[in-house]
Amino acid sequence: AQLKRTTDYHTSPVLQAALAEYCRCGDYDAHLRRLRRTYRVRMAAAATAFSRHMPSRVRWRVPRGGYCLWVEMPAGISVDELLARLGRDGVHVTPGRHFFAGEPDCGCFRMSISRTGVPEIERGIAIVGRHLRQLMAAPPGHAPATMPYV
Repeated sequence: AQLKRTTDYHTSPVLQAALAEYCRCGDYDAHLRRLRRTYRVRMAAAATAFSRHMPSRVRWRVPRGGYCLWVEMPAGISVDELLARLGRDGVHVTPGRHFFAGEPDCGCFRMSISRTGVPEIERGIAIVGRHLRQLMAAPPGHAPATMPYV
């Protein structure tokens, strides 16, 4: 209570009452059940797409719950170069360094399926796989030239 008083002076009683009613009448539980079904379908699609599109030296993990996959790349692949390429193609992932107190031991990133439908998941993972293959095929220390986007 003391922390709440020091961080905000007022929370809307109307919003608090609406949220309490949402939880009390079971709508929140129903919402969670829908989310679990949705994420289960999306995660299965992501697992299939990863199996189909990822180079063999890329490691990835499908969680038992949640909506994010963890991806580890082979040594020598630049996460920053990969993120730049993916961004140009409209695929956004979070660099793994954001989840470590220090620099991670490997090039890694987290990929969320929470706001993406099954067709976009397939398309996005295919794009990730394509860029990883290109980066892995480049001579050590030399990323292949990126195509300019007009």
